[in-house]
Amino acid sequence: MHRLFIISALFIALLIELSLLLLSFTSAQATTITVCNIGCDYATIQSAANVSSPGDTILVASGRYTDNVTVTVTLNIRGAGALSTTIDGNMAGSVITVEPNTVVTITGFTITNGRGIAVDGEARGGGIYNWGVLTIISSTIKDNTARGADGVNVGEAGRYAYGGGIYNACLENSCGQLTLINSIVSGNTATGGHGADGDADHPAGDGGRAYGGGVCNRCSASNCGAVMLTSTLVVGNYTVGGDGGGSSGNNSGNGGHSYGGGIYNDGTGNVGGLITMTLGSVMNNYAHGGNTGKMLLGSPGIGQGGGSYNSGVMTLIASTVGQNSATSGSVGFPYYYGSSPGGGIYNSGQLTLIGSTVYNNDSNYGGGLYNGSGSFAELVNSTISGNSAYYTGGGIDHSGTMTLTNTTISRNRAGDGGFRVSGHRGGGINSNGLIYLRNTIIAENDVWDFYGPRGFDCFGTLTSQGHNLVQNASDCNIIGDTTGNIISRTAFLLPLQDNGGPTPTHALWFVSPAIDAGDPAYCPATDQRGMPRPTDGDSDGLAVCDIGAYEGYMPPVSRSYLPVILR
Repeated sequence: MHRLFIISALFIALLIELSLLLLSFTSAQATTITVCNIGCDYATIQSAANVSSPGDTILVASGRYTDNVTVTVTLNIRGAGALSTTIDGNMAGSVITVEPNTVVTITGFTITNGRGIAVDGEARGGGIYNWGVLTIISSTIKDNTARGADGVNVGEAGRYAYGGGIYNACLENSCGQLTLINSIVSGNTATGGHGADGDADHPAGDGGRAYGGGVCNRCSASNCGAVMLTSTLVVGNYTVGGDGGGSSGNNSGNGGHSYGGGIYNDGTGNVGGLITMTLGSVMNNYAHGGNTGKMLLGSPGIGQGGGSYNSGVMTLIASTVGQNSATSGSVGFPYYYGSSPGGGIYNSGQLTLIGSTVYNNDSNYGGGLYNGSGSFAELVNSTISGNSAYYTGGGIDHSGTMTLTNTTISRNRAGDGGFRVSGHRGGGINSNGLIYLRNTIIAENDVWDFYGPRGFDCFGTLTSQGHNLVQNASDCNIIGDTTGNIISRTAFLLPLQDNGGPTPTHALWFVSPAIDAGDPAYCPATDQRGMPRPTDGDSDGLAVCDIGAYEGYMPPVSRSYLPVILR
């Protein structure tokens, strides 16, 4: 399945290349227009764009430009570098708007202080609002906001917000195509509006929803946008649902939900938005539900997908998703009360992780990854480590369909001893769906539960396809092909760290039983780091694939001196 996703990503890449080629042809008769504070053709970028012809280049000198730029023709806009050239939206609207049927390349800018375009109270695209084919290179999109309007009339609900940093828009027959290369999306916010208070005759209004603090990729009824992120960091963005309104009676507005603190990828019916990230990071993002308007009444808003929310098609290649958080709003208790799933990733569509690491994320369910009912996820040569869930599935909480190949799931935790003292389970995996695993390690995970832990490494039914290592399978029902499985053995994993390659991994200690224990018939050509498989990890003269994401190496010394427990 992941090959299909990669082909789709390559198709989009080809589309971008063809668009840039078209730009180069139109540039044959193009002119260059200069922008600077004094002594250039124009003093603002918008004034230069207003007189540009298709294929022109606008060169912007160092400096800070207060501007809200709308691009209506094919252009190449170049700054002097993100540290030197800044476009400040002055909270007057989106900083840059790219109209449909345009091919635009933006290079070397910081794009900041934008406020999302409001249509009927809904806000979209604080930094960038894209309808066209847009490529952003070596730029920073930071500290922009999209905020839905508050309810005004008695009992009126708050409005929605989409894409604090970037909104990739979609019409019925025209959707944005966005590429970010060597760029940063940071500190952007999408916030739902607050519900208005009620009265004796009107219930209080609910809080508005928020989608995609950093990047929001949308669909229409029959078409979806596409986003490609290469060597790009999505960091420190957040979504917050609006608070519900209060009331003089016994009712209260519900808190608004929030989706995708870093990235939101839309899906509608049988179509889904396409997002592909290669050599990127989704770090320190936050999705928080809104509060109820009155203590102990109404429902709190739910945060889903602290790092990313996907209901379309999302592929992560050699990327990291780390230190993100999804939390619920308050009803008078601490913030963890609620059901916020997917600290790192919430998936209700199709998700592929290749050579990637999901680590140190937290939520109520599925600290690292929440794979919902009806969804599909495939993990190859990937690591799920150090994540925590207040209730179930410290590493993964799963209800759909999932395949794991040469994946390592370790040192995750379910339960933390807080308000709810029972029902915590599945430190590594909590499975209520169909999950297949081959050449996979599930080890050294943990559960805290006042009445007794259940499922340190896994809880539920797992379908083995052979050659897996499950350290504690006491609460797992492992069915299928159990050939080569290693059960109730210590994995001997070293801490998560930089072991070479683009993402952190758990190296195998040289005494690990996972070394040379994989299925040679189903061995990826490389490990997560990009190192070749197989190697002769136990120095017995035979090169056999290891279990897990890391291909180990044993120095050429005898193992005979080791205690029996380590052999």
